[in-house]
Amino acid sequence: MNLKKHGVATLTYKDDGESHTSEFMIKANSRRSKVLVYSGTTFKEEIMPYGPFVMNTMEEIKQAYRDFHSGRFRPSAV
Repeated sequence: MNLKKHGVATLTYKDDGESHTSEFMIKANSRRSKVLVYSGTTFKEEIMPYGPFVMNTMEEIKQAYRDFHSGRFRPSAV
């Protein structure tokens, strides 16, 4: 897979209880290239990605938008 500037890719693995190895190779065309790699355990539950939010249901997405537009996402006062 070749990614362009600001490209995104997903690396997945088998979660079948067996021992597996993974290989990930990066080749950059510039010395100023940056890569962000992060990982975590699987949720094993449904997700609903929509815009900048990821929730479990569309109703939770709608509530997140209402909270955002009402100002509830602003940083707290110090």
